Amino acid sequence: MPTFHGKILIVKLSALGDVIASTGLITQLKKENPECTIKHLVMSQCKIVTQNLEQVDEVIEIPLIPSGNIIVDIKNTAFLLLKLMNERFDIAIILHRSILLQVICKIAGIKRLIGYKTKASILLSEFAEFSMIGNRSVQEVVLVKKAKLISREPERLSFQIDEARINFDKLKFLPNNFIVINPGGGNPHAPAINKQWPENLWVKFINQCPLQVVMIGNGNEDQVISDKISKKAMPFINLVNKTNLHESAFILKKSSVYVGNDSAMLYLAAAIGGVRCIGLYGPTNASAFKPLGANQISIQGESFCSPCYSSMDGIKGRMYTCSDNICMKSISVEQVLQYTEKYLNE
Repeated sequence: MPTFHGKILIVKLSALGDVIASTGLITQLKKENPECTIKHLVMSQCKIVTQNLEQVDEVIEIPLIPSGNIIVDIKNTAFLLLKLMNERFDIAIILHRSILLQVICKIAGIKRLIGYKTKASILLSEFAEFSMIGNRSVQEVVLVKKAKLISREPERLSFQIDEARINFDKLKFLPNNFIVINPGGGNPHAPAINKQWPENLWVKFINQCPLQVVMIGNGNEDQVISDKISKKAMPFINLVNKTNLHESAFILKKSSVYVGNDSAMLYLAAAIGGVRCIGLYGPTNASAFKPLGANQISIQGESFCSPCYSSMDGIKGRMYTCSDNICMKSISVEQVLQYTEKYLNE
C-alpha cells in the first residue's frame, strides 16, 4: 500500500481516557506513513496526552466546548475555523459522531473527510458505522483502514513520560513494591459515578492488600472519594490531586499492579506499557472498553442489566440514571485480590 505524504488532522477532542484510547491509531498512522504530517485537534484539558507523542507534529488546542457560554463558544469556534483554513489540511479523520465537526472541516476546505456515519454523512469521503460492539480503539483503526491509510492494527496505546515535568522529590518516598489504585471515573461533561467500585469495597481491598497501596487521581470527585476511603481504610499513600499526568504515569510505571475502574488512569497505565492492569467493569462492556495492550485482566460485574452503557444515549442513558449500580457491587474483594496476587506471584 503506497504511503501518504500530505497533512492529516486527527480530531479527537476529549475526554482524557478517550484521547489515550486513540493513541494506538495515531502511532500506527505515522508508522505506516512516515512522511505525512499529523496534527491533533484536542481540547485544552486533554492536550497533555499527545503533546509529547513523537508521532504528532503539532497539537491544536481549543478550550472546553460547550463552556456554558454560547457567545464564548461561537467565538472559539470561529477562531478554530480560521486556524483550520490557514493550515490547508489534505485529510481530516474525525473520531466523533459529530455533524458540526464535519461541517467545520468541510468549510475549512478539507476535501477528504473520514469519520463515522451520521445523518449528514454525505460530507464524508469515507465512513464506517459506529457500534457499541467491539473494542473502540480497534473500531477507529478499522475506520482508517477503510480509507486505506493503514493496513495493520497497533499492538498497544502510547504515552510518553516527560521527566522534565516530574518533581522527583515529591515521589522519593514511594516504596520499592506497591499497588496503585484509582477509585474515580468520569469526566467534566459526564461524571460517571455508576462506573465506580463502591467505597466500602475499596476499603476492604486496601485493608487486605498484600502490598502498600498508592492512590492517584485528579478532580473534585476523586478527592471526595479518597477522603471517604482514607477515614475507614488502613493507612495508604494518598496522592489524589497531588500529581500531574506525567507524575502519575511515572508512579504507574514503577508499580507492581494497577487496579482501577474503567477510567482514564486505566488507559494511562496500559499506554505506558509493561504495567499489569486489573480493570473493573460494570455498566460498560469490558470487550468494548478494555485498553489495547498486554497485561490486561478485566473483571466484568454481573447483573441482569449489565452492561447498560451506550454512547448513543448520552447522559440520559441508563448508566447515568441508574440509582443502584448492582453490577459494580457484584465484583467481590476476593476476586480482585485473587487476580492481584496472581500478578504478584508471576
